[in-house]
Amino acid sequence: GVFHGRPYAACIAMLTDNGWSSFSELSRSVSIAPSAKVSDAVLGLDPEDDDWKQRPRYACPRKIVPGASVPVTLRAGPRDLLSNERWLRMEVCVEGSEGLVLVPAESSMKLLQVEKVIPGSSTDLWNAKQELFELHGYTTSYAIQVGDVINKINGFTGAQAMLYEVRRKPEKLIMTIDRHCGGNTSFEEIPQAKIFELHRLDLDASRDVEEFDWHVLLSQAEGALCAKMVEENGHELQRALDIFSEMLAEGTIVMVNQGIIQEADRRILLDHRVEAVLKQGDYSMEMDIEMAGISRSVENVRRISLIHLRKAMADAAMDEDQLQLAILSFVNSSKVVRQSFAGQELLEKAKGLQELWLWWRQSADALEELQVVLDYMLKKEAEHQDDDGEFHDFDIQDPPYDLGPLAVQLEVCEKFSTEMGTLLDEGRVVWERLRQSNLRFRAEKRIRAAMRDEREDDLALDEALSAGEACGVNEAVISAGRELATNWRANHYKIALHDELFQAVKALRKHVEKRGKPGAGAPEQQRMRIAIAGSGLPSDNPLVLEAWSLLRQWEQDNVALRAEARLTSAVERVHGGFNSAQPEAGDLLGSAIAEVAQQGVDAQFLDAARKSLAAWQESRLKRARQELETALRYLDEDFLKESLELAKTAGIDEESIEKATRQLARLRMVDEVNKMLDKAMEDPELEPLEKAIQTAHSNFFVEEEMDMLWSGSLQARLRFWAKEIQAAVQVRQAEGLEKVVSGASRLVERSRKALEIFRSKTGGNKVPDVAIRTLERDIRSLQLVLPGGRDLANVHDATAQIERVLGAVERYAAELPEVIARAEAQIPKGLNPQLVEEARYCQQDYAQTVEALEHAISSPTEPGEELKRVLIEARLAGAPMELIDRGFTRLEKKFPELLHYTKTELELLVAKQEADDIQELSAEGRFLRLQDAADAAKLLVPRLEKSILEEVEDISMALAAERSFVMAVKEAKDIIAGLPMSPEDVHIRVIRLGHAIQACQMSAQEEAKKGLPEAMELQGLLEEEAERRQKVLDEALALAAERGTPLKDLLISITAARQASVTPDLLQEPYARLRKKKLDFVTSALRNACSNGKYALAYALYHRGLALKAGEERNGGEWRSGAIQGEINRLRTDVSIVKGEFLIETSGGAFGTSTWRKNPCYVVRSTGSTAPEKPPEKTRMDSKQTRKTFSKSSATGVRVSIALAEAGDFPASMALHVVKNNKDVHEAGAAHMLMPGFDVVASSHEDDDIPNCEFDLPPSSQPYFIVPSAAKGELGAFRIIITATEGVEVIRIPGNFREPRQSNQSFKLKWLQERPFNLFMGGGRFKSKAPMLSWYRNPQFRVSMRQPQAVAGATESMAPERGKTPPPTMTARPETVQLAMRPNTAPTTPSGNGLRPEKVDKAQLRAVFDSVDTQQNGMVNKRELIKAIRRDAKMAEFFGLPMEIRQEDGSRDEMEKLFQAMDSDADREITWDEFVNFHSSVQKSKEDKVEEFATPSAMLVVILTPHVRPKAGPAAVHILRNLEGGPEEDGQILENPSFHEVLATSAGLAKGREYSSASEVGAVLKLPADGKDLLVVPSLKRPGDQGRFTISFMSTRDIQVERIQ
Repeated sequence: GVFHGRPYAACIAMLTDNGWSSFSELSRSVSIAPSAKVSDAVLGLDPEDDDWKQRPRYACPRKIVPGASVPVTLRAGPRDLLSNERWLRMEVCVEGSEGLVLVPAESSMKLLQVEKVIPGSSTDLWNAKQELFELHGYTTSYAIQVGDVINKINGFTGAQAMLYEVRRKPEKLIMTIDRHCGGNTSFEEIPQAKIFELHRLDLDASRDVEEFDWHVLLSQAEGALCAKMVEENGHELQRALDIFSEMLAEGTIVMVNQGIIQEADRRILLDHRVEAVLKQGDYSMEMDIEMAGISRSVENVRRISLIHLRKAMADAAMDEDQLQLAILSFVNSSKVVRQSFAGQELLEKAKGLQELWLWWRQSADALEELQVVLDYMLKKEAEHQDDDGEFHDFDIQDPPYDLGPLAVQLEVCEKFSTEMGTLLDEGRVVWERLRQSNLRFRAEKRIRAAMRDEREDDLALDEALSAGEACGVNEAVISAGRELATNWRANHYKIALHDELFQAVKALRKHVEKRGKPGAGAPEQQRMRIAIAGSGLPSDNPLVLEAWSLLRQWEQDNVALRAEARLTSAVERVHGGFNSAQPEAGDLLGSAIAEVAQQGVDAQFLDAARKSLAAWQESRLKRARQELETALRYLDEDFLKESLELAKTAGIDEESIEKATRQLARLRMVDEVNKMLDKAMEDPELEPLEKAIQTAHSNFFVEEEMDMLWSGSLQARLRFWAKEIQAAVQVRQAEGLEKVVSGASRLVERSRKALEIFRSKTGGNKVPDVAIRTLERDIRSLQLVLPGGRDLANVHDATAQIERVLGAVERYAAELPEVIARAEAQIPKGLNPQLVEEARYCQQDYAQTVEALEHAISSPTEPGEELKRVLIEARLAGAPMELIDRGFTRLEKKFPELLHYTKTELELLVAKQEADDIQELSAEGRFLRLQDAADAAKLLVPRLEKSILEEVEDISMALAAERSFVMAVKEAKDIIAGLPMSPEDVHIRVIRLGHAIQACQMSAQEEAKKGLPEAMELQGLLEEEAERRQKVLDEALALAAERGTPLKDLLISITAARQASVTPDLLQEPYARLRKKKLDFVTSALRNACSNGKYALAYALYHRGLALKAGEERNGGEWRSGAIQGEINRLRTDVSIVKGEFLIETSGGAFGTSTWRKNPCYVVRSTGSTAPEKPPEKTRMDSKQTRKTFSKSSATGVRVSIALAEAGDFPASMALHVVKNNKDVHEAGAAHMLMPGFDVVASSHEDDDIPNCEFDLPPSSQPYFIVPSAAKGELGAFRIIITATEGVEVIRIPGNFREPRQSNQSFKLKWLQERPFNLFMGGGRFKSKAPMLSWYRNPQFRVSMRQPQAVAGATESMAPERGKTPPPTMTARPETVQLAMRPNTAPTTPSGNGLRPEKVDKAQLRAVFDSVDTQQNGMVNKRELIKAIRRDAKMAEFFGLPMEIRQEDGSRDEMEKLFQAMDSDADREITWDEFVNFHSSVQKSKEDKVEEFATPSAMLVVILTPHVRPKAGPAAVHILRNLEGGPEEDGQILENPSFHEVLATSAGLAKGREYSSASEVGAVLKLPADGKDLLVVPSLKRPGDQGRFTISFMSTRDIQVERIQ
C-alpha cells in the first residue's frame, strides 16, 4: 500500500477488537524516495547514537492477536543490531535430554560448549522441528548448534553442575544459550562482543524496528483520522473523515484499516448524542455531579468524562486504576450517552481493556515472585548437594527441601503460562528435581542405616536398596549395599545348603542304582547341583566328592538311555527297506546315528543301526535306479519326473541324472518340435527351419536320436551353402570359394549317407516322408551349383598362382611347369589363355638361357662379353642361383675387369624387373633399391643403353608416385586412428591424399593401383574426421568466449576436443578459461569441504590451489599469507597422498574409450588396522602410541573417500573411477589385472568442483581398482588424496602386470555385407535358448596349450609396482641408493615404487648415513637430513623426497612422517641402529608384498576391440569346449549345445545383456587343468550387424591360436 513519490505520515499503534490504540504521535508528512527505506523516510528511526537512549520506541507485533497484542519497548541500539559481532542469548526448552555432547568452554569451568549433536537422538529430533527465522539480517533458529555456549541448564550454573544435570536425564532441558553471531565463530574466554538477549525481545517486533509492515504505515489522511479519534473535538473528527473519504473516493490513497470509517462514524454518533444531551439539559446528571463534589458545569463534566475515558484506553502506561476512574466517571455521566449503543460499546471495550491490563500486571508480579522463590531453592540446593548432586551430610532436616512455596507459586503462574516463557518450565523441572532429591536423600539415609544393622537383615537391606535404586541413589552406594547383602545372604544360604546336599545325595543314589527310564532323577540332580554350588564346602570334602561321582554316573546313564531310545525308534522306521510312504526315514536315522555316536551307546547297537541305514540306502538306490530305468523305457512324463526327483535324492550318478533330465525335456516338447520341423521343411525359406532346429536344440534333442532333426539340420546347411555358392558364381566372387566348395562337397556326402540310413528304416522306426523328400530336394539343389562354384574357385586359384609366378619370374621360374599344367586345365572353364602363353614363353626362355649359360661356363673359348650377356639373361629368366654363382666365378677368373660392370648392370635390371613385386617388397624398399642401382649404373663406362636408363627413370617416377601414395595412405590411417593434428592440417592431408591418388592413377604401376579404392574411402573418412575435429574445436572456443559458462560445460568441451585429437595449442583459450574457473571457486570450495568434514576433497582443493599457483592471483591474499595452509594443517593428519603421472604410455584417455584401461591403475585394499585420530596440539605422535578411530566403519566395510588433484597446469580435465572386475572374471583368476566388463563401484561426476567420490571397501579378497584418467594427450603429474575409516593400502599396478604377457596374439575380423565377409554374419547366441545354426558360421579360433617352459625372470617381470610416488621416468634408482618403501602413519598406506626390492648391504647404508651425519656424532637430526637432501639429488631420491622441502606443497609433512618412522625412541635424533632397523623392516615388508603377485594363475583373456568405421554392432565373445562322445566335426564346434559346453562369455552370468557396444568386450577363463583345446567364437548380436574388430588372445601360459573358420 506504500508507493514511492507520495506523502505519508505514520504512527505506531495497536489494532484490537476494541479499536486502534496509538503509542506514538503522528509523524511528519514525508514523500518516500525510491531508494529510501520506509523506516528512514517516514518514521525517522535512525537517530544519532548520543540521543538514542533518550528516545523511547515502541513497536507492534507483526501478527496481531486481537485483544491480546501489546506494545513492546525496544532495547537501545541501532537498527543493524546483529551486523556487528555479538553474542545472541536465547532461552530454549528442549524436549528430552539425550544426544548432546558437551565439553567445558573455558578453563574456569563455568560454561559448557556444544561439541556434537548425535544424529537420531531426542535433541536432534527436536532440532529438526525448529524453523529458521531472520533477526536483523541474521538467519538463525532455536535449534542447538555445535559451538553454542551454555550458561545455565535447569537452573544449574557451572560446568560440573550442568553436566550432572544432563547425566540425570530429565524430561526437559531449559537452557540459556549464547550463540556467536558474525566474525570468528570460535569461543573466546573473554568475549569482546556484546550480549543480545533474544528472549527479551519479540522477534517480529525487532524486525519491525528495521522496517515496519504495511499495516502500521498510514497515509496522512488516515493517520490524521486516527489521531482525531482520540481527541475531544468531534467536528475536527468529522472534517478529517470527510477529507479521508474524499481522497479514498479519488483513489489517491489506499485504506489500510478497513474498519476505521465505521469506528469514526460511531465516535461521531456518540459526540452527536452528547451534544444533544447537552442541549436538552439533564437535571439528574447535574445532581449527580453536585453529590460527587464536582464543581463544573454539566457540559464540561460530560465532555471530560468521555475524553478521559478515551485517553485512558489509549494510554501507553496501561494503568488499570486510571482506567477504572475513567470508567466510573463515564458511568456517572449522561445516562443518555451511557445507554446509547455507541456508549455501551465503548464501555465494554474499556472494561475489557481494564481486565487485560490487570491480567498483565498480575502476570508480571507472579513472574517476579516465581523468580525469587526459584533463586532461593537453587541456593539451598547448592548448599546441600555437590556438583554431582550427591548429599554428604545426612544429619540435616528430612526432607532437606521444603517444596511448598515453590509448588504454590507454580500453581499461581499456571494461569499466566503464556507470559512466563521458559521460567515456568524451569520451575517445574527444578521442583521435580528437588522432589527426587528429597526422595533420594531419604532412601540413601535408610540404606546407610540398614548397612549398619548388626542383625545382618539382608531382606531389610534389599528393600532399602530397591527403594534407593528407584530413587536414583548413587551407584557406588547401591553396589556396596548389594555386595554386603550378598555376603550376608551367602552365609545364611551355605548353612541351609549343607543339609540340603546330604538329602539330595541320598535321593539320587536310589535312582542311579535303579537305572530306570530316561530323565528319572532329574529333580534330585538339580537339587544336588544347587546344594554343591551354594554350600561353600571345599572340593575335597567327602560329601562333595560323593555327590560329583553320583552326578557323573547319572548323566552318563541318562544320555545313553535317551540315545538308545531315539536310535531304536529310528531303526524301526527303516525296517523293511525303502518305503515311498516314509522317504525321509533313512535321513532321520543318519541324523540320529551322528548325534548319539559320542553319547555312550553300546557299540554293537550302534553298528547294527549303521547296517540298517546302509541297507535302507542301498534299497533306496536300487529302487531309484529301477524306477528311472522303467521311466526311461516307457517314457511317461509324470513318472519320469517323479523318478528323477528320487534319483537325485538317492545319489545316482550325474550322467544318468543329466540323461534323464534331457529326456524329460524332450518328452515335453517332442510333438511340438516334430510339427515345427515338418512345417519348416516344406517351407523353402531358411529362417523357419533354423528356428525349428533351435527349439529342438534348446530342449536337448540331438540329431543321432531324432531323424527329423537330423534331416532338418542337414537341410538347413544344404540350403544355406547352395544359396551362397550360387550368389558367388553370379557375381564372380571367388575369394575364399575353394574352402566353401570343399566343405559343401563334404556336406553333400554326409547328407547322402544320412539319406541312405533314412530309407533303410522301416516299421516303427520309419522316417517320415517329408524328411526324406525335402532332404533329396536340397541335396540336388546344392549339387546343381557345386560344379559352377568349383570351376570358379579353380580358375581363381590357378589365375592367382600363374600371376604370382609371372610377376616375379626371376624368383619363381622353377614353378612354371606346375602352374602351366594347372592353368591349361582351367582354360576351358574361363582362365585367360594369354597368361598361359606368356608362361610358356617364360618357360622356353628359362630353358634356353640355362642351357646357354651352362655352355658358356663350360666353354674355355667363350668371349667375356658373351659370358656377361648370357649370365644376365639367365639371371633375369630365373635360372637357379647355384648356376648364376658358377657363372660369376667363371667371369671373375677369366674376365675380372667385367665383374663389377656385370654385377652393377645386373643389379639395375633385377631392380627394374622386381619394381612391380608389391606383394614381396615395400614401395620404399623397391624405390630405394632402384635408385641406388641407377646411381651406380650411371657411373659405368661405357654407359648403358639410353633406353634402359629412360625406362628406369619412368619406373622410378612410378615408384615415387606409389611411395607417396603409400605414405599418404598410412598417414591418413594414423590420423583416423587418433594422431593429434589440427583440423586445418587434416584438411591439408586430405588434399595431399587426393594428389597422391591422382599421381597413382597417372603414374603408378597396375599392382599399386589396386589400393586406390581403399585410399578413396580413406579420403572420405579423412574429410569427416577434419569436420569432426573442427566442430568440437569450435564448440570449445565458443564456450570459452561466453561469459558465465559453467565449469562442467568447459570440461566436457575440452575433453571432447582432446579425445578428437585436437592439438593443445588450439585450446589455449579454453584451457585458460578453465584454469580461471577452477581458481575462482577453489578457496570457497575448500572451506566448504573443511566445514562438511570432507577432508580428502579439502586436501585435493588445496593441492589444486598450489598447482595452479593461487597465491599469485590478484585475489590470492589468503594463499600468500598462509591462512589457507593454516586451515589445512588443522585438519586430520590421517590423509594420505599418492603421487602419480600421466605419461605417454599411461595416458589412456577418457572413460569409455578402448584405451581407458591404460591409465594408471591402483589397487586399494583394507589392511585391517584402525584409522588414527588427530593427535592433540603440541603433542608429538609416537609410533607406539595407541590410536583411536576417528569414525566407525560402515556396515558394509571400510568407508573410503578419494579425490584427484592436478600437480600443475596439466592434466586439466580429469576424472576418477573406482571399479572392480565382475564376479566371473575375478573367479577366473584375474586378481590384480583389470579386465573388460568391469563394474563401476563409484566415480566422480561432471558437476564436481574436483574429481572425488566415496565408496565402501568390503573385507572380501576381490580387488578394487582406483583409475584416474584425463583427456587424451594430457600429460602431467597428479595427486590422489585418500581417507578411510580404517587402514587401507594403495598399490600401483605396473604396466607389465596389467595384462597377461606370456602369450599375446591378435587377428583382424570383419563382419561386412561384401563377400566373403558376409559368410561370418551369423548373429548372436543367448543364454535363454540354444543358438541358431547360423551362429556357428561366426569366426572360430582354436586355442591349444603348449607344454609349460620355465621362463627366467618371470617372477620379476610380473611383480606389481607399488608406490606412493610413481617414478616420473622409466629409469630405476641407482643401486647404491635404492631404498625400500617407508611406512605411512595414515590409514591409507601407499607402497613403494613397484620394482622388486634390491638388497642393500650395511656398507652402502653406512655410506649414506655418514654422508648425512655432517657433525660426525653418530646421530642424524632433521636439519642434517634436510641439508643432505638439498645438497645431493641422489640422496633425495634415496629417501624418496624432493630436493626442496616446503610446507606449502606437503613435502614438509612427508619428511616429518619419514623422520618419525625412523626415530623409534622419539628423541628427535636417528642413530645408526635405528637407521638400519628401519631399512630392514621396510625391506622385508616390501618383499612380502611382492611375493603375493609372483605367480599368476593360468588364465586366458580374449578381448574384442571395435574399429572406428563402420560403426560396430553389439558384440560378445564365447569360450567353449567340445564334450567327449560327440560326433567328429573337423575340430570345429559341434553344432548342438548338447555336445559342447560354454566355459566363459564376455557377459558372465548375467542374462539379457550378453552383447555389448562397449569399447572393449572380453572374456576371461581360468585354463582347465587337463590342457585340452578350447574354442573361441566372437559374434555380433544380429545377423545384419556389421563391424571391423581386432581380437586379441592373451594368456599367462604358452598357447597357440589358430583360426579354423
